[in-house]
Amino acid sequence: MRPYALLWPLAAFLVTRTSGSAIPMWEFLSRGEKMSHLFNMFVKQVADYCDTSSMPDCNKVLLVYGLTNLAKMGDDSLDKMDPYQRGSRTMIWESMMKGGFFTSQTTNKFEQDLTDPLETSGGNDLGSASNNVEEIATPPGGYIIGPMVVRVMPDGRPVPGDSQRPLPKDEDAEEFIAMRSKPMPSMIDMLDQRKQQTQNRPIVRPFRYTLKPIN
Repeated sequence: MRPYALLWPLAAFLVTRTSGSAIPMWEFLSRGEKMSHLFNMFVKQVADYCDTSSMPDCNKVLLVYGLTNLAKMGDDSLDKMDPYQRGSRTMIWESMMKGGFFTSQTTNKFEQDLTDPLETSGGNDLGSASNNVEEIATPPGGYIIGPMVVRVMPDGRPVPGDSQRPLPKDEDAEEFIAMRSKPMPSMIDMLDQRKQQTQNRPIVRPFRYTLKPIN
């Protein structure tokens, strides 16, 4: 009985020392699976960005640049870039464009905004009084529900016929299957594809105009 009693403090210590991500599955993926998933998300972001950009070969240039930075990232940066956490789209875009895990300085900016530059109360970091009355928006009515709804009777029994209803699609599972079916291309493949498209591009020759004298 005594050996089991000694294991409880050790187990409690290990639980307090562990820190999981938004979805624990991300921590158990291999480096290649993480890179493939991040690159597929980056491809969608590049497509949205290049729709309104006038950069020549926008998609190819940004994909090659992002793939180069992604290949140089360490395992610590990949572990922190969980695509299922809040603000993951901005984090992935800025991290792949800068070549490493990047966090915005929103927290520091928020702390700076707390200081009132017109504060004249003796340097006690308290904002000065204001007569401005701000209107606070009321939350919208109703509740947001997900695609999975479980209905029960007042006594706790399931609603008859609900067991035959189709279950909602698991979008995460479909995206994971698509990620496994389309692995991340190598740098050589990206450069070869870009070179081939450049060679297949038609050659545009300038028009020649002949000026005739007017009699």
